[in-house]
Amino acid sequence: SIEDYSGVSNPRLFYDNDRVTIQTGGFGNTAEVYLTDILGRVVYSTTTSERQLIIDTHDLAPGLNLVSVKQKNQTSNFKVQLN
Repeated sequence: SIEDYSGVSNPRLFYDNDRVTIQTGGFGNTAEVYLTDILGRVVYSTTTSERQLIIDTHDLAPGLNLVSVKQKNQTSNFKVQLN
């Protein structure tokens, strides 16, 4: 399941067993994206101005992860269970 506990309605996140898809809203806004494991280690990070970002997760360890998306002065956090 997807749980957004940041109170921010944008961006949106979707995932399955092989990838995480993040819709940032884009329109030239830069987004910093971080994927961290349950121990807080950053396992993926990037900066993008694209409206959609797809992260291939098939090489990442299974378990609970946190996706953080920082845009302007807002941060959205999502819990993701990778299998």
